[in-house]
Amino acid sequence: KKIILKKVLPHLDRALRIDPEALLSDTIKAKIYQIKRKYGLSDMSWGLSFSQDFNYDDNVISEGVDALEKSTNKDSYVHTSSLAGIYIWTLPFKTKIEVIPNAKLNYIYHSDRESSDIFKNDAFSYSIGIDNRIYHQLFGNKANFLFDIIYEYTAEDIAGTKSLSYDHSYLQFTLGEKLILSNNRPFNIKFSIRNYTNYSNDWNNSSYSLNLMYPLKISDSRLWILSSNFDFTTYETQTTYDNNTYLIRSDWIFPNLYSLKVRGSFALTLTDTKEQDNTRGTEFTFNPSLSISKTFKKSYKLSFIYNFTKKLSDDEATYAYERHLIGLNFEYNY
Repeated sequence: KKIILKKVLPHLDRALRIDPEALLSDTIKAKIYQIKRKYGLSDMSWGLSFSQDFNYDDNVISEGVDALEKSTNKDSYVHTSSLAGIYIWTLPFKTKIEVIPNAKLNYIYHSDRESSDIFKNDAFSYSIGIDNRIYHQLFGNKANFLFDIIYEYTAEDIAGTKSLSYDHSYLQFTLGEKLILSNNRPFNIKFSIRNYTNYSNDWNNSSYSLNLMYPLKISDSRLWILSSNFDFTTYETQTTYDNNTYLIRSDWIFPNLYSLKVRGSFALTLTDTKEQDNTRGTEFTFNPSLSISKTFKKSYKLSFIYNFTKKLSDDEATYAYERHLIGLNFEYNY
């Protein structure tokens, strides 16, 4: 049992931390579960993580209701601090069931303290949630059913007075299925319902979304992930801003390229502005990004991040913009 605790389980845990998106991650988790059951070890685990971003944003986007998202055409340094906790509880049933409470704190601070257009985007948020996983067989393949609940509260500098107050909150329910196909590749499908409440009730809305993800293995050292998301938003009173968005995304991951983890992605989003089609048309957003990260002593990670966004709209003066964001991220996992 000492060898299991000191050698085997830490090695498997390290494999998950190095690349949690690996195609064998579910196999590794299953092996950890089998070992703990066999040797009568605790099936409860927890973790904490802290991250700090130092970014330069050459065109800060006013982060309001999505339909009102606009560029400021002003730059600023942006500091983001996050603290997250997770607890994984495996229930002692023949069918493996995981209950995963989680919580997160997030604070965003803009270094430009002169322009209210910039610092009014300062924000503090917290979220609490509970994820549930039921492992089973589907069509003769391994699968797990998920049911997630999350509540998030956000305070922002609404009036531009350098003080934060309640801006919005939402409650989201997600149902989904993760199916391990015969080629050992997981296919994910999720359906979510979100109720959004704004400090001004005029912007209350509800949305329904469908998310699909399918990883494709290129080689032992590369991973290609295809994903899509379809979101349908309806406002209670401001129905002019009802919209549907359709996103497709491709990620390329090199988990160990010269001891670095390299991830590149490209996303394309189409927004159907519905009642505003005559002025805004169908809007297109292009978003390539790149991250290069290095893990130190198992628990520390340093990442370089670059993100480019270009949005096209028939209403160019109000909704079209171009944005570059570059920065460093430090992360500690316990």
